[in-house]
Amino acid sequence: MHRLTLLTLGLLLTLANATAPGWSQEGTDKDATADPGFGFPLDPLAGTGLPGTEPDEKVVFDGSFQVEKGQRRGRLAITVQSAPTWHIYSQTQPDGGPQRSQITVTESPAFKVIGPFRPDREPYRHDDPIYPGVPIEEFDETVVFTAPIELAADTDPEKLAIEVFFDGQVCTTNGTCLPIEHENVPIQFGGFYVSGEHRGELTHVTLRGHLEPAVATPGSTVRVTLTAEPDAEWHIYAYAKQDDQALTEPTLILLTENAGWVTGPVTASAKPVEKETGLKEQPIQHYHEQPVSWTIDLTVPQDATPGEFQIGGFIGYQTCDAKGCDPPTAAQFQATLVVADEEQTGQVLLTFQESKYSTVRERVAPKVAAGSDSLAGMHPVVILFLAFLAGLILNVMPCVLPVIGLKIMAFVQQAGQSRMQVFALNFWYSLGLLFVFWILATTAFFLQVGWGDQFSSVGFNVVLMAVVFVFGLSLLGVWEIPIPGLVGSGKASELTEKEGYFGAFCKGALTTVLATPCTGPFLGPAIGWAIKQPVVMNYITFTCVGLGMATPYLLIGAFPKLISILPKPGAWMNTFKEVMGFVLMGTVVFIFFFLDKQYTVQALSLLVALGFSCWLIGRTPFTATGAQKMRAWAGGTSFAVLTAVSAFYLVPYLLTMNELSWEPYSRGSLDNYRAEGRTILVDFTADW
Repeated sequence: MHRLTLLTLGLLLTLANATAPGWSQEGTDKDATADPGFGFPLDPLAGTGLPGTEPDEKVVFDGSFQVEKGQRRGRLAITVQSAPTWHIYSQTQPDGGPQRSQITVTESPAFKVIGPFRPDREPYRHDDPIYPGVPIEEFDETVVFTAPIELAADTDPEKLAIEVFFDGQVCTTNGTCLPIEHENVPIQFGGFYVSGEHRGELTHVTLRGHLEPAVATPGSTVRVTLTAEPDAEWHIYAYAKQDDQALTEPTLILLTENAGWVTGPVTASAKPVEKETGLKEQPIQHYHEQPVSWTIDLTVPQDATPGEFQIGGFIGYQTCDAKGCDPPTAAQFQATLVVADEEQTGQVLLTFQESKYSTVRERVAPKVAAGSDSLAGMHPVVILFLAFLAGLILNVMPCVLPVIGLKIMAFVQQAGQSRMQVFALNFWYSLGLLFVFWILATTAFFLQVGWGDQFSSVGFNVVLMAVVFVFGLSLLGVWEIPIPGLVGSGKASELTEKEGYFGAFCKGALTTVLATPCTGPFLGPAIGWAIKQPVVMNYITFTCVGLGMATPYLLIGAFPKLISILPKPGAWMNTFKEVMGFVLMGTVVFIFFFLDKQYTVQALSLLVALGFSCWLIGRTPFTATGAQKMRAWAGGTSFAVLTAVSAFYLVPYLLTMNELSWEPYSRGSLDNYRAEGRTILVDFTADW
């Protein structure tokens, strides 16, 4: 009995830890420089940079700086990426509201920041009842803050080290917040750029751009011009409002929003070529073989305050010739426009920075409503009833059938007991169910962890499969563990014929844990709706799901005569027990589907060690002395622990101790290493 409850309590602690995300905010690039972690001790490969070890962070930071070719001027860019449903606040967030974001650059004689950091888009502004009368300014998804810099005369940009810190907070839509305290942003040199001109490394087109006039007045029109000059025999695809092509990627252009500025349509200087392909996926292609310019007119607000304004945006494009196509790519462009009382003719050249086509595609794509909005407009009572039905349906889902089988055995064992005793046992079983649902409600509200997300944790999966595996070995007779409510073949089971309250509680908790990989009708929308509600309604929703799942057991507890439909205790129970042992082994195989494939060998090694340990303990006679039993338990436990440490920690460490030292790619580093005559290995993938 005590062994069962200790195993179940350990699993519950793992569940609570597995659903808690790490607070590290370093390592935005998925490369070997990242410092991954699962937030759980079974993370032996943390820090090795191997695939599959990125943490579930709520916000990640990255930074780079570029210098204009032949000049000392440059730009410093800080990228902040928030996880879904999370956001940060603007640098101009008014007082009295949430904590505004602050970017601090450590002073250095090698360079200086000559202007403020500006975001690449306007923040989302809205009112929040938590801060009455204070407008809220927030950024979700990805935002880039850029500031102009100037290098000292003797500074080598490729050797310049810039130290940047970020302070603020990252919050969810329901108000849960985590502090960002002096987070060190990694900064790397991003190369040189030419004002007014850009050419991607893997493209066959030159981009140019400018603004005009040089100085605008309030209420006037500013024209943004982007020109593409394809190489001979190459072409660039025509502009489209969004990526709706099946085979090729159209040119996408997006201007970042400025409050009060009116953006006109994109106009091309020439009509594209129309070519019939004969392919049903894309019967006609539109492209430009000659230089083409796209213009966008911006109207300056009448009440614009004289000063400097950042105008910027993105252009995504793809170039092809008769033989093939370059990978789609993108560039981010920006310029500083002066607004004054008198207009001045002239042009302001755009500066370009390499970007990703996927970034532009996502920004121009129409927003799709979240699936949880399917319950929008429903009365909360109706939603709670649907949550109750979702919990009731969970009882027949495949994930929980192994534990339901154990509960059936407990029902048979309860036959003949007093009505009060039967109700108490089923009440404690139901309380175990609800206890885990309350843990899930806590992690869903405060950490925005979805239903079943804990199965993305390596530690949780390993512990769960270990617990289920040793339970299965017990049912198969390899060793005897006192599982309440089961009739075994050994003396240990004879001493625990009656189910205890705490054992029923732990069995109920295990039932809910095993249920989380499964979903069913109404469950997804109900959980998605609950996460966005105030804390009280969030807990009520999860409680309704738990009550729905617990209803059959509470009914049997209230009406014990329902147990009479089950067969009388007898020899069939031993056969049923062994069959359930094989069912639990199948559950272990099922859990392997959630485990990161790189941990398969380690997990199998642990299961073999647990099998040997259980066999060693099980072969100790019931009549053995306490010292003999202690030696068997010590030997079995030591062997399992040593195997786990070796498989998950020692062996991976020995395999990676002499691994190559990777560093983020930059063209400057590549040129330097080539000049030194060193052997270089470049690891690259496509990210379009």
